[in-house]
Amino acid sequence: TVDVTDRKLAEQATIYARKQFEQIADTAPGIVYVYDLTLHRNVYVSRGIQQVLGYSPSQIESLGSNFMSKLVHPDEMPFVRSGTGYKHFLNDGEIFEHEMSCQHADQT
Repeated sequence: TVDVTDRKLAEQATIYARKQFEQIADTAPGIVYVYDLTLHRNVYVSRGIQQVLGYSPSQIESLGSNFMSKLVHPDEMPFVRSGTGYKHFLNDGEIFEHEMSCQHADQT
């Protein structure tokens, strides 16, 4: 038999850390999102998106990998398109922060 105790403990710690992150992010003013540059998809968006842009997190999830092109103001799209190049300059675990203009769900 294989002892999987350490593996289970690591999985539980990962789940706990993610829940803590989400609780903190969901109470932060504004929007917190995590975009995986390798997989080209959004992996998390905080509840703040509802107040700021009028979308629910599930609506953002349903947009899939195209969510940025649906939300970001057209003037910002050249930066967004070129932004994927940042993955070549970031080490694993490093964070890239950027503010950009986005369109509200009501198209304003």
